[in-house]
Amino acid sequence: MVFSYTVTAAYTTGKLKSAQGNEKPALIHYEGTWTMGGDTKGSIDLTDTTKTNVNIAAVKIYRWNFGITTGTVTTCPKAKPDVDLDGTAKLGCIGLLVVPNDNVGTFWADVVQ
Repeated sequence: MVFSYTVTAAYTTGKLKSAQGNEKPALIHYEGTWTMGGDTKGSIDLTDTTKTNVNIAAVKIYRWNFGITTGTVTTCPKAKPDVDLDGTAKLGCIGLLVVPNDNVGTFWADVVQ
């Protein structure tokens, strides 16, 4: 098995109410789950509109977080926004850079559209 993720909720109204003013970018809120599946790194790509529930490609991650729901935690997990799984710059992605290989978790991201 390999790293996988699903986007379980997509807010398709186009913008968060808090972002509809002129002072903030238009944001979309995505949520989902991820499974390391034996890997120790992975990339949640919110620019991939072929992925179920990714209706509009992310241009940049504005706010985000991830959590671990099951699995062994022996080291401090590391993740970064706007990078891929190798830590290389990639706008619209969340790179899970160092995560124990049996972990399963959740994520959310407010992304600039």
